[in-house]
Amino acid sequence: GEPALGVPEGAFRYDTDVSSLPNFVENLEKLGVGEETEFDVDIPQDWPDENVRGWQVSFKVKVNEIFEKKLPELNDAFAAQIVPTARTLEEAREFLLKNIAGGKEEAKLQALQNAVTESIADCLDIAIPESMVR
Repeated sequence: GEPALGVPEGAFRYDTDVSSLPNFVENLEKLGVGEETEFDVDIPQDWPDENVRGWQVSFKVKVNEIFEKKLPELNDAFAAQIVPTARTLEEAREFLLKNIAGGKEEAKLQALQNAVTESIADCLDIAIPESMVR
């Protein structure tokens, strides 16, 4: 067949943690390095790309390597890496939460200012000289 669903031909890395294809990961997890298999996947009717909804797609795969994600240990040393001023994980968490909340408040204020400016502009009926537009 031909390549489908944005899956490239040839070797590529595939993150099984983010797969949305039904039964795709389950078929891969049965394999070890060097093993091959063929299987079909039925694309659901609610798939984002409506051009392939309801299709049955055949895959032929070979596992060349298996990679494992190693997440850092959540401790004070890690906290100091992501927030240099933090001495503890709790301080880093508080700093990040405060910045997220501040960002949301800033976005709300900006949206309000934009709405007020647009409302005022809608009420005005004046000619603006071309030199002021640039």
